[in-house]
Amino acid sequence: MAKILNWLKYYRASLIDGSRGEKNNIFPNPLQRDSSTLSYITENEMTVIWDDQKIVKFNFKPITVTNINDDEFNENDGLNNIDFEKSEDRIIQNGDLTEINKIEIAPISITTVIEHGYKMGNIKLHYPFWIPAYVSKTGELYPPKEGETPLFVRNYLEPNPRDLPTIALMEVLDEKLKNRDFNTTNWSNYWKDCEHFFKAVSGKYFKDYKDSEYHQFSICKLEESNTTRNILNLYNDLVFDKNAKKQKYPILEKVLEIEEEAKNYDLSDVEIFLNPNHFGQMNGEFPLSLSQRVAFAQFTSKHNQKTFAINGPPGTGKTTILQSVIANTITNAVLKKENAPLMVGCSTNNQAITNILDSMKLKETSNTLFNRWLPEVSSFGLYLAASSKGKEASKEYQVATTNFLNDGFVRQLDDKAKILDYEDFFKSKFQAHFQIHTTDDDFDILDYLFEVIKSTKSQINKTTKIALRKYEVPEILKQNGYKNYEELIVKIKEIITSIQKNQEIQKQLKQIQNNLLERNKEIPFYVKLLPLKKFRTIRESAYKLVIQPFYREFPENFKWYRYGLVNAEIESFLFKTINEEQELNRLLSELSELKKDIDFRNDEHEKFVIYWLDNYGEKWKDLIQKTKQEYSNLAVLEDTAAKLDVSYRNELFWSCIHYREWEYIQELKQTEAENKERGKSPYVTKLKRLAKVTPLFISTFHTLPKFSTYYKYPEGNRFYKELFDLMIVDEAGQVSPEVAAPSLTFTKKILAVGDVYQIEPVWGIVKGVDYVNAEKYNIINNEEDFEAVDNLGFTASNGNLMKMIKKTTPFSFIHSNGESEKGAYLLEHRRCLNPIIEYSKENIYKGSLKLMVGNNHDKEHKLPPLGYIHIDGTSEKHKGSSRKNIKEANAIIQWVINNKEKLETAYNKPLSEILAIITPFSAQKIILKQLLNKHLDKDITDNLIVGTVHALQGAERPIILFSAVHDTKDKMLFFDYQGKFNMLNVALTRAKHSFIVIGNMAILNPKDSSPSGRLGATLFSKEAYALDDSFIYKSDIVYSKSKDYEVTRIDTLESHRSCLKKVFRVARKELIVFSPFISINAIQKDEIEKHIKESVDKDVKVRIITDKTFDIDKQTQRLKPYSEKGRNAIENVGANLLIDNGIHNKTICVDDAILIEGSFNWLSATRDKKSPYHKKNASVIIQGDKVKEDIERIKKNFKV
Repeated sequence: MAKILNWLKYYRASLIDGSRGEKNNIFPNPLQRDSSTLSYITENEMTVIWDDQKIVKFNFKPITVTNINDDEFNENDGLNNIDFEKSEDRIIQNGDLTEINKIEIAPISITTVIEHGYKMGNIKLHYPFWIPAYVSKTGELYPPKEGETPLFVRNYLEPNPRDLPTIALMEVLDEKLKNRDFNTTNWSNYWKDCEHFFKAVSGKYFKDYKDSEYHQFSICKLEESNTTRNILNLYNDLVFDKNAKKQKYPILEKVLEIEEEAKNYDLSDVEIFLNPNHFGQMNGEFPLSLSQRVAFAQFTSKHNQKTFAINGPPGTGKTTILQSVIANTITNAVLKKENAPLMVGCSTNNQAITNILDSMKLKETSNTLFNRWLPEVSSFGLYLAASSKGKEASKEYQVATTNFLNDGFVRQLDDKAKILDYEDFFKSKFQAHFQIHTTDDDFDILDYLFEVIKSTKSQINKTTKIALRKYEVPEILKQNGYKNYEELIVKIKEIITSIQKNQEIQKQLKQIQNNLLERNKEIPFYVKLLPLKKFRTIRESAYKLVIQPFYREFPENFKWYRYGLVNAEIESFLFKTINEEQELNRLLSELSELKKDIDFRNDEHEKFVIYWLDNYGEKWKDLIQKTKQEYSNLAVLEDTAAKLDVSYRNELFWSCIHYREWEYIQELKQTEAENKERGKSPYVTKLKRLAKVTPLFISTFHTLPKFSTYYKYPEGNRFYKELFDLMIVDEAGQVSPEVAAPSLTFTKKILAVGDVYQIEPVWGIVKGVDYVNAEKYNIINNEEDFEAVDNLGFTASNGNLMKMIKKTTPFSFIHSNGESEKGAYLLEHRRCLNPIIEYSKENIYKGSLKLMVGNNHDKEHKLPPLGYIHIDGTSEKHKGSSRKNIKEANAIIQWVINNKEKLETAYNKPLSEILAIITPFSAQKIILKQLLNKHLDKDITDNLIVGTVHALQGAERPIILFSAVHDTKDKMLFFDYQGKFNMLNVALTRAKHSFIVIGNMAILNPKDSSPSGRLGATLFSKEAYALDDSFIYKSDIVYSKSKDYEVTRIDTLESHRSCLKKVFRVARKELIVFSPFISINAIQKDEIEKHIKESVDKDVKVRIITDKTFDIDKQTQRLKPYSEKGRNAIENVGANLLIDNGIHNKTICVDDAILIEGSFNWLSATRDKKSPYHKKNASVIIQGDKVKEDIERIKKNFKV
């Protein structure tokens, strides 16, 4: 495997390549030329561009390039002496040197209209393509010399999470970059080659973007992106440090191991539910779910040493388990009287950071214990923010923005003038909670709190022991041969009965002995002595009569006439019976002890439950109610774990919080007034002090390095190694490796939570560039090596941190289908109605999710959990490769207008909190926003979320509208990209109550195994999911009169029947009727056979187009009889019947002059108004100049 240093170099290069995105330093006035080629820059123009501080010297004559190895770096060079911007391929310069500035040239631009803010309505310029160049002070242009290549800015490539115009596809760029070298012999050849490259990727030349009299070229300085500056500084420290080759980074090394962790440990139920390491719980309202508890037990077990991943599908409670991990870490440190642990929560996604921040915020409660005992502290988190975000973020969160940690919230908190106020405030809360009337100077608050903490811990341990003893009862019974307690009781009763019987037998035997003796005395002596047969018979009869109850116990051929033998046998019986009694008593004693032990265990547990319910009964009752009996009638271990979570563990956590708060106040007294602790040790001390108040530091990976430095003279700022005890990465599936890798050196342990089946990272570089970098830094030797590391999630073009850390986790999860997946797995889904999440459960999560919500909601609206509305709109490009569908957008706006009032009534909330609109394309988002602004009030449109899936990642709404945009001519559906379900998975799982697709349903082929095909199969599985679409054809927004269109509406059964008959009469050459369903009943009612025949006889081509599967009986899988008869009838009279998949249109095309679109099923709708199947329908009859084009489009789409 490649050395860690090689990986760092590779990731550093990837970061630099990927961060060359949006330019913030563009010179204000573009250069203007008559042609689309920029051959020079005038000296006057250079006066604005030239920067004496950015001069670099190069020889532009033929030169020799030598690769200098790392070993050739001078070990005495400090970091400050290295030019990090220069390539490691250093140029050996000969001859004359030319002074140049490095610049980038944008040969094209795209314009959009600003939608919000004081510049609303203004034109905004976008620069999607940049050509790196060197320029002399006189304006002479040169090709670059250090490997810089032309750049398509990532934000303008599809797939694109941002609301920007796009000009090309990422996969096309990737293909065109393979083995691509640029001609740098001279500027002319270089420029031409750059344009050829641009044309190959985008399909256009530079001249195609000219929109004024002149061609315009924008210029900017060639610099790395500010957003990655902190990460790049960290890379520079790691890569160029003089001891770089000797450094050890345990977490990074573990994460970059090629081999998957072979060990997959199993934990017992006791280890899971009576977790000996679980003492703190942040959430006292809800306990951990089963899968959360398993994941938590695995994370806290001895088997987890460094890296751990928790797979968190949508709505499965990732926040809850993160809170538990944080709370437990805090609590255990206090119990051990250790320093406050340093924990940091990270991600690259702003929504993920917001989610972490929100999860740390506190609500005021009536119970003093569960509130902060420091004033103006409202969260467990401290947001380490970029300076640009600090002001806005501080409105909601506790924020610091300087690496001195001396501004914002920290400045206010660390104000020594407030110490007395802090103490008074704390003591007032302390006294109120513990009912203590005085806390004078002799009173030790810390000691008192620690006694409370120890007592609560003792209660937890005692409870777990009680539960364990109760849990062991079945096994104890089993080991003693009993299936259950009842069997033991029955056995004890049997033994007691046996002893009683035994004692009765003993009594009888003793009596018989006495009787035998007396009877023997009564026999004359001569009868006893004389050996006559008759005397023997007399004795035998006498003795038998005495021992008659035990006669059968004697052996055959027994010599009954001999008294001694008879008496000896009786004594033997008695001895045996006495021994049996002793054995029975022994067994009874053992079983009685067993019963006593079990009774003790059961009684002890029962008393605990009674005692616990006396104290927490109302809370438990509320929990059972809120969770629909999820926590009722649990087995003893599960029940105990749940009870501990919402009581003692929660209380212990808060006691530890207050312990740390008092510690903080006392330590603040000892700090110096000057608040600039930047030395290696003082800065850590400050962090640990702050961690007692805000135990979780929260930062993006872009900002974290800035807050993980210390100052060391004379070297300057240095980066810590293993500064944090625990790093938590939320939405780790969205974190690209090159962004996170260097920050893994900051932590001793890492927990990644995320889902590789949701939104992926926005990778900054394409596969071709990535391959070159990997090869250059000796990560790979060939394509096979690249595919191997790519599959592991290591690459900067296709990897993510979640995948990397999953691989290293010493636990795995077995799915319902038997497949194994590394890492822990959260399973209980609590967001969407079951029919919504079923799509993800079956297609993505291998059937393993547990659906906890149910099939119905309690809101008063009739929308089903899944629904679709078909509209035959046109997908078209919009200023690049992003797509729009205006007709579809208009239909969505009309739906929103129609449903706004009843939805707001049903939810008693504004529409923006009920509904969101998701679309795959940023262009469609722009159209939708424009239409919303046009037709709805500003207070709605400002707050209503409309955007790509990224806009709602980590969020939810009761109702989601999905604008599909595509039509049947689109060869590839964006949400089928690379066959991944990620986009549709995120889209569906944002909807709690209803997910509605509005678009051309023909694009969703239910027979296809693609993501869209599986969605189609789900949507078309129930008739109830087909929503009323008649509103579309009543809408003036969707169908409006214009100079190109004359629109007439029909909305009654009679008018539709009349219209159908009329089209057969007026058609001259061709009549096309789309009817997804066909029924002989409708055909006969309207005499369609006669009309078809009459038209055919006039040489009119009659084509009837119907769907292949809609009329199939789901049980028999055969065509329904009335449909079969209808199809035959149509063909028998000369119509051409076309059968295809995905026919949702109810359209009629009359020649090239009349187009009818609507909701009426022309050849299947019931003609009886009294029928329960009768529906109100609407259609539009369209005529005009543009109708011919529309009909041609329809015919082309359906290959008619």
